[in-house]
Amino acid sequence: MLTVFKYPVPIGDYFKLALPKGAKVLTVDVQHGQPQLWALVNPDHETEERLFRCAGPGHPIEDQSSLLEFVATFQAQGGSLIFHIFEVKKMEVSGDKRSAAWNDRSYKTGADLSLANLKKGADLIEANLPASPVTY
Repeated sequence: MLTVFKYPVPIGDYFKLALPKGAKVLTVDVQHGQPQLWALVNPDHETEERLFRCAGPGHPIEDQSSLLEFVATFQAQGGSLIFHIFEVKKMEVSGDKRSAAWNDRSYKTGADLSLANLKKGADLIEANLPASPVTY
């Protein structure tokens, strides 16, 4: 049975989320000061890691545009911070499914980052937030 789950989104250039296979990402927005990603999922499916790219306006994006799929734009701190979220798709390379970002970029997992901890929109402080989906 399909349902909508939300997942806390860490703010960093790259981050991975474990989503059930076949999950359809619906949007990203801020709820109670924390960015969240909502996805239509079948919770009975096994999970897979999916890689996302977070970029603010004017931030360089070095990934191949053909590997980026736009997810959402959201505003934080009353609109003073704006972030664009892309999913980084895997590509076929020498018989292996991967993209450069999957292997060469740093990304956040486990501990999420809170917008409440942003200083001047760039400095990030880690917070211990749940890495599992929330259904409310």
